[in-house]
Amino acid sequence: DLLTFFEGNEREQLNELFRPVYLQLVDTFLHKSLLPPDEALSAEERELFRCYRQDICDSYMYTYFILKCGMLEQLERHLHNSVARIQRDPEDWRPLEALLHAYASVAETVADSDTYYVPRFIQSIPQIPFGENIHLITVT
Repeated sequence: DLLTFFEGNEREQLNELFRPVYLQLVDTFLHKSLLPPDEALSAEERELFRCYRQDICDSYMYTYFILKCGMLEQLERHLHNSVARIQRDPEDWRPLEALLHAYASVAETVADSDTYYVPRFIQSIPQIPFGENIHLITVT
């Protein structure tokens, strides 16, 4: 929140200073938002995890306002890696689901402001092997 108090050159310098931290934060959020196996959580734990993921979505929004295209570039790299992983092993869908969840959390904001990464993401959708995976279908 402190970054919003600065303007102009000062804000740009601070954004560049904190850019690596925020990029690492995106990676951490992707890891922390991986869905556990269905049987791993009780109903109460699933609800707590759903709330936790919603908090991560809110954090993605704030992170996007700092990184802008840098976040989209990072997500695109993860998209290519996640699609390659699930193509090798269809059971390895959790990283792709977490990534699609991240895209969904910033979709409205990004759609209005980006003309480079959004079309690239849309063009990559046919490459995603959804199959009958309800988790991937639902999050998209």
